[in-house]
Amino acid sequence: MSDMPRNIYVLSSFTADLLEDYLEEDLKELGLQSKIETGPYNQIISQCMDPDSLLFQKKPDYLVIWTRLEDIIGRKDFYLKESFNSCKADLSMLIEAVLHAKAALRCKLIFMLPPVYENRPLGVGDLQMVYGAMETSMMLRKFMMDKLRFVEGLYLADGEELIRRYGADQSYHMGMYAFAKAPYVNSIYKEAARQISRLIKLDLRNKRNILVFDADVLLCEQEEQAGHAVLHQLDEQRVVTDDSYLLFQSYLQELVSWGNEIMLCSRSAPGQLNAILDREDLILTKQECKYMSCECESITEAILQIHREHGVSLDQFIVLDTKELYLNGIRQLLLPEDSTLWMQSVEASGILDYISAEASHYSNGEDVLADSTDEYSLEEFLQSIHLEVTLREINELQAEQIEHILHNTKDFNLTGLLWTQEEIIGALNGDNQLIYSVKVQDRFGDYGTAGTLIGTVDKKSFKVDALLLNCRVLGKNVEYHLMKELANKLENISVTL
Repeated sequence: MSDMPRNIYVLSSFTADLLEDYLEEDLKELGLQSKIETGPYNQIISQCMDPDSLLFQKKPDYLVIWTRLEDIIGRKDFYLKESFNSCKADLSMLIEAVLHAKAALRCKLIFMLPPVYENRPLGVGDLQMVYGAMETSMMLRKFMMDKLRFVEGLYLADGEELIRRYGADQSYHMGMYAFAKAPYVNSIYKEAARQISRLIKLDLRNKRNILVFDADVLLCEQEEQAGHAVLHQLDEQRVVTDDSYLLFQSYLQELVSWGNEIMLCSRSAPGQLNAILDREDLILTKQECKYMSCECESITEAILQIHREHGVSLDQFIVLDTKELYLNGIRQLLLPEDSTLWMQSVEASGILDYISAEASHYSNGEDVLADSTDEYSLEEFLQSIHLEVTLREINELQAEQIEHILHNTKDFNLTGLLWTQEEIIGALNGDNQLIYSVKVQDRFGDYGTAGTLIGTVDKKSFKVDALLLNCRVLGKNVEYHLMKELANKLENISVTL
């Protein structure tokens, strides 16, 4: 990124001076020099249309617009159709003024979409109306997006996301609004600065990051170790299959489907890493890992290997780890020790920020799918989800996971059987017990191991000792598909269900 200072000018419909210090701090952390000024309160249109205004005197590199719907439209009686049209006219005037200033100043524009209206004059009756406060807010936001999204050099931020992150009760300070027209608590200004700084960074460097993981950290239970970049041998006995790890693996699959790239590195041989990724009780597979570097002593060595072999720039790698590492200039995102927080940490970090040249968008209302008026029955819906239910005989390594399912599944549990891990292993070594894991997936996603089935084989009969399904797969007719799958398996061994 260039070391030239950036001049940033903020125009807002409310007092936004608190943004300056937070934004300067965020940009400094990104290595960017900046000069940030806030223009006169609630004078966006006049500042943008007057060539003698302070805005035109400052000649900023980036113009930031931050508004509230309550401040920028002239009517509140949304239940009247003519009121909605009047609101659109107000917004059109604002947008035209802002785009005029952008073109005249030849600057980049960051436009913060306003959050939805906070007040509900009709309470819960609001959503029952076509032009209630909520629906009007959503339609006006969509109207603004359609006008702004395809302007070159313009970036959209989202004021609604700020409120959603903290919750409405924790976001507004109406006492300060009454006193100084500053409607938000400090945290909202800080989070707004974070969004804006990420967009400026994206404008200066639009490269896809490669998410790098030590395979041992991502797939295995961790042993006590110092924070360094040395890789460790994989151990199949330490592979973790609890819900938090599987949820994060499913999240990584989602990221890959959107074009993100994942790299795994390991001290172990390729065959050992592939064998673990082939396990049916894990969700992440080797197909999702674009780069794999094995038999390396350190993460740095693994990254340099991929850098040489594939010509990937070193500034595209970012290592995700729960320990602070020493990586010789390679970037790192420090993950929380608690794996349930990994997804939120990645989402908040900005490492996914990217604008894809291949992404398809709506264009001025064209190509938008028309609202469907077709009515579907539940049966048609269930047929449309392409449900797949697979029964797999477990091995001793999966006994702990089956114990966890037996002791924690409540919503669909036919017998209440509570075996320990040792009892499950003992049953596996017997002659007349069959224990299956239940794997479920449909067009909405892969649910991984979502249940278990335990039964006793007696001559030519099969007695179900336990049948459990996780609540996340209920309501999809999984139990019927499961019994059909079981019948097919028992038929192959000449047993009657």
